[in-house]
Order: sequence, then structure tokens, then C-alpha cells
Amino acid sequence: MRLSLTPNALTGPGPPHVARALLPLSTTLLVLGVALGARWVWGMLYGPVIEGDAFTYLKVAERIATGRLHEDDGGRPPVYPLFLLMLGLRPLLVQAVQGLLGAATAWLVSVMVWRGTCSVRIATLAGVTQALLPDFLAFEAILVTESLACFQVTLAALLLCMLRERPTARRAVALSVVLSTAALNKTFLIFLIPLALIAMAWTLPAPAGPVRRAGGSLAVAFVVPALLLVGSWCAWQWRAYGEFGPSTMTGFRLSQHVGGRMELAPDRFATLRDIYLKHRLAVRAETGSHINTIWAAIPEMQRATGLSYARTAQEVQTMSVVVLRADPGYYLRSVAKGWAYSWSRPMYLKEAYVHSSAALPLLRAVTRSARLFELSLNAAFLACSLALLFPGLRRRVDPAAQLPLLACLVVAGTLVAAIGEISDNGKFALPFLPIALVVVAVYGGASWNARRSR
Repeated sequence: MRLSLTPNALTGPGPPHVARALLPLSTTLLVLGVALGARWVWGMLYGPVIEGDAFTYLKVAERIATGRLHEDDGGRPPVYPLFLLMLGLRPLLVQAVQGLLGAATAWLVSVMVWRGTCSVRIATLAGVTQALLPDFLAFEAILVTESLACFQVTLAALLLCMLRERPTARRAVALSVVLSTAALNKTFLIFLIPLALIAMAWTLPAPAGPVRRAGGSLAVAFVVPALLLVGSWCAWQWRAYGEFGPSTMTGFRLSQHVGGRMELAPDRFATLRDIYLKHRLAVRAETGSHINTIWAAIPEMQRATGLSYARTAQEVQTMSVVVLRADPGYYLRSVAKGWAYSWSRPMYLKEAYVHSSAALPLLRAVTRSARLFELSLNAAFLACSLALLFPGLRRRVDPAAQLPLLACLVVAGTLVAAIGEISDNGKFALPFLPIALVVVAVYGGASWNARRSR
């Protein structure tokens, strides 16, 4: 690797380097004011929501607090349970802090758009848009990992852009820590660590001499924190459960894809297969899909086999791989369906948690009317990503914006999420949608300026 010897990428058309790096105070105040105001109103009307996955995180948090982590099943990584512990396991406080993280995410969006456009109006509009999107507001009220992951991924994207502009060991360490904690918050985000390293190497090819040594030091500064944080947790998982990875749930997640063809599993998996098929009938009768069958079947699988949670996951993974090999086309179609779900803009409005019956029609109207706008944002991102494939269209955008990198980050993130597990509400894509908004805002602003100049 080598350090970039070209002028700083923040320079170029528009304000000077320092002015361009700093978001105007007026935009900061407006974006944060709108974001915090919207979250105050939302908190008065809705939440906190404690159901489903929230109980699993609370259980891990309680075990950490009482020194009984060895009794855990290894399914949940430690960052979000520690986050809950820091807030005293108080749901109202968790919702409030997640709202602050949502406001910070909106501010980061405006910072990235400002750096790419030097336009106060576009940066403000993008930040306010992110602040008011209902799907993010809904998830901030739930005790699950999505809001924290949105902040982590958006911050990591900004740090990666800054690192590519001016490589320093401090920035490399900061990026590594943010990505490592993100991977220990939502496990599939671990792919961001090698992706960031590839992005760094792509920018910094290695010549001879002192620049090579500087690039090597940069790589060490990035890799060491990731090895310490993620590696130590994976080593704990290996010692406690016999599986080297951030979670013992990987095998269960694969079954989400191939569960519709689980009858293809051979007789050596008869016990697990038959239990799964029995529960699949019940889940399909209720939801019309096999998705989430595995979570209903796990307790009976463990009772029937006498295996631990981790060993059951490993057996289910082996069975799922056999089914995948028997019908790979089904798995690929499921991945494609999961990737399509990524753009469906998840909305977790739980009407039972609305505080006022008079407010319920208003919340319904807001979420329904916003959905078309949110889907339009997704369509605009996909169109911008396709446009960036063409050099003539890509030249409209200031290279400092690094839009191809950000677009690749979003597409790769949604694909990795879809490959690992399918969710029929698309929630796994949520951490990448703020970056998609940045791409739309920056490319749209560049295209508008190009038309005006012509």
C-alpha cells in the first residue's frame, strides 16, 4: 500500500478545503432540530416496543450483568446487549437514545451530501429527509439492533471516504473500531471489514520506498483493532460452543432460504427434517410462507436430539447445505427474492404500542403516504447506481463524493444480507439506506448542476 500523493480530494470546484470539510452551522442546527423534534413527537405517540428479538437481547444483557454469559447459547453478539446494559435496561431510555442515534445518522447524511455537492440546500434537504423517514422512526422505538447499526454503517462510510482522501493511522483505527463493533452488533456486517481493506488497497497501490512502509503501517493500524475485537469474540465462541464465528445462528439462517425444499433432506437428518416439516405446515397456514419456521422448530429439535443450541445449529446447517446442493436453483431464487425484499422499505408500526387511539389514524396515514416516497428513493438509488457504470455519466460527479464506492457498499450490503438469510420485511437492508439516500442526493445534485450549466 502507499499513501496518496495527489492533492486532497476535498479540493476542487466549490468552497476551499476547510469550508468544504465542515458542514455549515445553519444546516447542522436545522437538521438536528427537525430530527429531534420529530422524535420527541413520535415518542409521545408511540413505543417503546418490546417483543420478538428484543427478548433475546435482553436475556443476553442480563446474563452479562450477572456474570452468567457462559450459560448463553452464543446466538447474539455482545454489542447490543452491552448497549442495553449501559442504559440500565430501561426501554424508554433506550428508545430516547436510539432516537438520538437516528438524529446523528441524519446529520451524517447531510455531512456526506455537503462534502459531495458543496450545496447547503441539497445537504439540508437530504438530512431533513433522512430525519423524517417513518421506517427509521419506527425501528428506533424497538429494542433491536437496527438503529445502532444504521448509525455505525453511516459513520463507517464517512470514515472510509475520509481515509481514502487522506490516509492516516488514526482514521484507520477509528474505521476499524466502528466496523468491528458493527460486526458485533449485526453479525452479517462483518463483511464490511474485508471490503474496507479492499477499498483501501484499491486506492493505495504499493510502490517501493517510504510510501510502502507508510501504507503497511496503515494496514496494520486497520487490521489490529479488528483482530482484537472480532477475533477475541470469535475465539470465545469457539471455546464455549465449538464454532468460530460471531454467532452460532448461521446454520439456522441458511434454513430460511432452503426451508421450502426441506423434504429433500436425506433420512440421516430424519429427526430434524420431520420436526421442521411439521412446524412448516403450521407457519405456512398462518403466514403463507415457510420463512421463520426454524425459530418455531428449534426447541423441539433440541428436545428430540439432546443437542445444545450451537450443535443443533451446526446440524441444521449441514442439512441445509445438502438441500441446497440438491436444488441450487431454489436457493438462488430465494436469494433474489430476499434481495428484492431489501428494497421494500420495512415498516414495523405496531398498533398495540400507539399511546392514543386518536393518533392511530394519523400514524397510519403518515406511514402509508410516506411509503411511496421511500420506494421512489430506492428506485432512484438503483437508477443512479446503473448510471455510475457509464464513464460519461460518472464524470458529472465530483470524485470527492466517491459515489461509486458508496453505491457498491449499498449493493454489496444488501446482497450479503440476502445471501445469508431471507427476511420478508427487508429489515436487513435498513443500515444501508441512509447511504443510498446520499448517493441519490449527490448524483441528483450533480445532474441538476450539469443541466443548468448547459
